[in-house]
Amino acid sequence: MSDNNIISGNTVSDNGLGMRIKGSENNKIFGNSVVMNERGVLLCCGSGNNMIYYNTFKQNSEYNACDSIINQWDNWSVGNYWDDYIGKDSDGDGIGDMSYDISDGSNGSNQDRYPLINPVDI
Repeated sequence: MSDNNIISGNTVSDNGLGMRIKGSENNKIFGNSVVMNERGVLLCCGSGNNMIYYNTFKQNSEYNACDSIINQWDNWSVGNYWDDYIGKDSDGDGIGDMSYDISDGSNGSNQDRYPLINPVDI
């Protein structure tokens, strides 16, 4: 357990589980590349009130992200890049027009409201 951390500037690839945030709160997770894992990032077991934004999630075979708690998946203006995002960017601002739902479904409230259209350059 570790709270109030910044996790930034990492490339996490070729793992069963890319990142697991467990029992950790009030962290900022940004500027990371989570690619080519079986599962991208998992937030569980009391990991709430974290802010996850400006990351790239791609080519994770099972899922890009799973969140069974309530966390914030953008910073109120910028979200994350998701290679399975199916929305469009009609105004060309680089941010998708519809939210990206974070998998788990038990609480149904985790969304990236500002998904990025292009991957983040780490």
